[in-house]
Amino acid sequence: MFFLIAKFKSGIPNTKNFVCNSSSIITIINLINKLDKKEKKKIAFVLYDGGNSGQYGLKMLESYAKQIKDKKFIFLDSIANGDDLVFFKPQGSDLNIADVHFHDGSIETQLSNYIMITSGHINEDNKILIKNAHSSKDNYLSDERLEKHTQSLRDVCRALMNEK
Repeated sequence: MFFLIAKFKSGIPNTKNFVCNSSSIITIINLINKLDKKEKKKIAFVLYDGGNSGQYGLKMLESYAKQIKDKKFIFLDSIANGDDLVFFKPQGSDLNIADVHFHDGSIETQLSNYIMITSGHINEDNKILIKNAHSSKDNYLSDERLEKHTQSLRDVCRALMNEK
C-alpha cells in the first residue's frame, strides 16, 4: 500500500508526453556525460517548467536578464521526436554555425541571444509540427536518435563556446 501512495502521491503521470518532455532532459544528461572538464566549466543548464501555464520558469530566468545578457541560450523541445533537428534563431540574429541551417523564428522572451532546437517538420505557415505530440503514440524514444541528437547538440555547444 505504501508503494502505491508514494508512486501516485502527485497524481497519475501523463504518459502522453514522454518524448516531448523527457527526450530533451535525457539528451542534456547524455550531453553532460560527453563533455570534458573544460567544457563543463563553460556551460550551464537551466531546466524550467510552466511552458503552457504562464511561462513562470522563463519569467524567473528573465528576471536575471541584465546579469546574463552576454550569455547564449539554447531552448530544447521535443528534441528526440524526429530524425532531423530544426534550428531557429531570432530574426535579425547574426549567429552562424557551420553545417546548421537556421530558420527565423521567435519565442516570447526578453532574452535576445538564443537558439531554439526542436524536432519535427515545418508546415506551409512556417510553424513546427511535432509528430505524435501529446498523444498515446508519444511513448517511444530511440537510442540511435538520442545519440545522433546529443552529438548535434554537442557540436552546437562547442561552436558557441569557441565563438568570438
